[in-house]
Amino acid sequence: MVQTTRLMRVIAVLVLSLLFVSCATYETATPIVIAKETASPWADTATPAAIATPIAPTRQSPTWSGTPTVQVGARSLARASLEALSSSVGSSPLRVDIVLDNVVDLYGAEVHLRFDPAILQVQDADSNTPGEQIAPGEEFSKGRGFVALNRFDNKRGTIDLAATLVNPAEPLQGRLVLASFAVVGVKAGDTEVRFSRVLLADRNANALRVISESLTLSAKP
Repeated sequence: MVQTTRLMRVIAVLVLSLLFVSCATYETATPIVIAKETASPWADTATPAAIATPIAPTRQSPTWSGTPTVQVGARSLARASLEALSSSVGSSPLRVDIVLDNVVDLYGAEVHLRFDPAILQVQDADSNTPGEQIAPGEEFSKGRGFVALNRFDNKRGTIDLAATLVNPAEPLQGRLVLASFAVVGVKAGDTEVRFSRVLLADRNANALRVISESLTLSAKP
């Protein structure tokens, strides 16, 4: 009974979050306050921000740019980043991973990304499934998780993903790939792929603190 109640709380917080997004009520609906001023596809106003210390690139993240975005939450500090094997993208698909580092007791995640559709286009990860979607990470695609939202829009330049684990799955720790997507260059130029929103929650629907980093790609079609 307790496990069922916890599961319902996690699913409820994700569903409510998605409803709040569609109603464009970021400032009052979310338990996390976005810290960097970013334009939201769901709201006409930007959210003011605080500045964080940049994190140096690693072997796993060969390219990154921009100042990390701080989001104030309730407990642990995690990092959301975008990783690719190259900073250049042409007509051949380039895989980009949505990576979560330093997570503690992670049970649900929701991310929204923005990109310039005049320079980049995202490719469908599953042509056998209706709609256009990216590829969820293994942790949420082994029968242990439920993907509540998975879509991208090459006209608006947006990617939206929300997923949660399902009992009896144990919470996630450390580093994981939340999802992956492939992009191709359609027009020469430098462009930034960035997080417009990140929500992380534990099994009891408690918000987790998170910083996010953007990724700059150079398109050479």
